Amino acid sequence: MFKRTILQHSVRSISCSACTTPAGKQTPRLLSHSDLLHQMDNSNLSSWMASKDSLKKSFVFADFKEAFSFMQKIAYKSEEMNHHPEWCNVYNKVDITLTTHESGGITNRDITLAKHIEELLADTYHLV
Repeated sequence: MFKRTILQHSVRSISCSACTTPAGKQTPRLLSHSDLLHQMDNSNLSSWMASKDSLKKSFVFADFKEAFSFMQKIAYKSEEMNHHPEWCNVYNKVDITLTTHESGGITNRDITLAKHIEELLADTYHLV
């Protein structure tokens, strides 16, 4: 268990430094609670759980191949955005957490990636 904790911490540290804003650009602005609720309502994100600092959702697919394929497609978009999810995959289940580490909470980057995930899901996959 101790080794697992260290590994998870290392992965999060890498993720945080990989998603930083390029030099000369402003750090993304945190969404206020009312802005967040408005964005979620207008973006069909009501199935995501919002906390003070993150958006979370779990997905269950038919099998491992479908779950992994879903993750791979999200990875391409997150690389393009330079905004990477925290996620966990166990067989056919994928848990996703979106947060903007450098801002310390939820920004429009998280909303944009969540919307992409929902569009991908609607266009390609059928959840169990």
